[in-house]
This record gives sequence, structure tokens and C-alpha cells, in this order.
Amino acid sequence: MKLEQTKTRRKRGVILTPTGLKRLQTAIQTVEVVEKQGELYRAYFEKQLTTIT
Repeated sequence: MKLEQTKTRRKRGVILTPTGLKRLQTAIQTVEVVEKQGELYRAYFEKQLTTIT
């Protein structure tokens, strides 16, 4: 006797509320700023090292 398994299908895609969209945009901007600042700091630090040696 076999038991039949029913597969549930996941819903693809997301519908965001205006508040959720705002939070997502803020999070994306925060990450972009942090990454950009990291690149600027790294370039400055590398420049300082090359002028010392």
C-alpha cells in the first residue's frame, strides 16, 4: 500500500507593503554606503603603506 504525497507549491515572488519596501530600500542603501566607505578606507590605507615604504 503506497501513501500518496501531495507536494505543496511555493509561491514565488514577494509583494511588499509600502513600509516593507521602504525598509528594503534603506537596507540596500546602508549596505552600499558601508561597502563604498570600506573601499575608500582600503584605498587610503594602501596609499599610506606605499608612501611609507
